[in-house]
Amino acid sequence: MVKNNNLQEIYEYLSEKYTKWCCSNKAEKARIERLVYFYLDNIDDALYPELNEGRGSGLCCSQFFKDDIQRCLRILEEKLQIHH
Repeated sequence: MVKNNNLQEIYEYLSEKYTKWCCSNKAEKARIERLVYFYLDNIDDALYPELNEGRGSGLCCSQFFKDDIQRCLRILEEKLQIHH
């Protein structure tokens, strides 16, 4: 199975989901967290640990979702040279 290594596509997906997550109720947040968690299982094997502080699993699990997704977005912004 080919894993996603398109940084721009990954960034846009995570950015959209994070924006929706911030405005959602508890049930919708849980749904978004599951979607993002499974989405990240299908990104490039070399990128995953880079986004997850060297760890090979658990990225954006529910108890660390906000911190993890913010870190992912920050790292991807640096790689894509996106300036705010």
